[in-house]
Amino acid sequence: NMKKNAKGKSEKNKGTNKRNASQDKKRLNKILKASETCKSFAEISKKTGFSYFVIKSNLAKFPEEEKAINEILSRNKGKDVKPKTNGKKEIKKETTKKAQDNKIEEQSIVMLDTSIVEIPRIFDILKEYVEEKNILGVTDVMLEETAKLQKIQDTTGKRAVNMLYIIMDNIDFFKLYEVKHKMRKGETEDEAIIKCAINTEGSLLLTADKEMYIKAILKGGKSRYLERNENNPRKAMKFFPEPEDEKKVDNKPKMVELVDTQNISGKLVYVIKNRKDQFIRVFSSEGKVKEGDNICLEVGDYVYIYTIKEEYSTFADYEVCDIQSNKCALRFSRRIYNMDSLENFIKDPQHIEFIKEADEVLKNKV
Repeated sequence: NMKKNAKGKSEKNKGTNKRNASQDKKRLNKILKASETCKSFAEISKKTGFSYFVIKSNLAKFPEEEKAINEILSRNKGKDVKPKTNGKKEIKKETTKKAQDNKIEEQSIVMLDTSIVEIPRIFDILKEYVEEKNILGVTDVMLEETAKLQKIQDTTGKRAVNMLYIIMDNIDFFKLYEVKHKMRKGETEDEAIIKCAINTEGSLLLTADKEMYIKAILKGGKSRYLERNENNPRKAMKFFPEPEDEKKVDNKPKMVELVDTQNISGKLVYVIKNRKDQFIRVFSSEGKVKEGDNICLEVGDYVYIYTIKEEYSTFADYEVCDIQSNKCALRFSRRIYNMDSLENFIKDPQHIEFIKEADEVLKNKV
């Protein structure tokens, strides 16, 4: 019976091994195919859906294929065409949020504080640092605190679980720093993390904790503070604010199509509808009034439209620019709530005169 059972187990193991080998081969083929158009294992991971750990574990079983993939990735990287510099050194502009916020050189270690768990797009931020060849540092304190947070039944708990999965799936990009056993009497865990970040050469503390950020900076370290609510960014309150670049004012009017127009035999005709709530007047480029129910529009003509609504009135001034495509420049438009203070928010005398006339005509119709 023992021999029979042993034989049965052996056959079962053989079957399992065959299935595993088949699965490994399928993964390998998928990785090989993805590598043809990728430049890094991170890109392969994104394209295949396999984590970095799964990819490396799979390739470890196929040394020759792993070597071939490394060569392919190196070759693909080499395909990038570098611009000619004519012998002059070019300064590469840093466009990442890290460089913009901190104006610091590329860091070798990015030390993570537990508070960053609360940042909704933390995966994208960490990925950005990894792509810049940084190592992500985690302390034993941070891991323990995150593990405790995952037990909370709310959004914070879910984000803590997400953070732990990020670390698990990308373990090769993280480095552990043990600080608990080095803590002095009376020293807090936050202070231990700050000290670790400051004492680690070329490190940056990444935190969403205002107090930690302040302490790290004032102690001579480098830190980046992440806003928890990016949709409602805080306005900086600086004693001596940096001068802002003057915003260029775009004086170009908005191009629109004029309603109630028809293109007839190459001519743009404005059909006056005689609505009870609307008063329209067309002026030639010389300022003369064009009359009639069907007015032929020409380039340079102006169209004034005044409309009464329930709570306010609207006024719009259009200039005809293209009679073929019916393109008009909306030179001026305004909602009017109070006719008594018309002069306070409309400066053009011709506009004011037209609005007063239009308002009186339409009120008499009603």
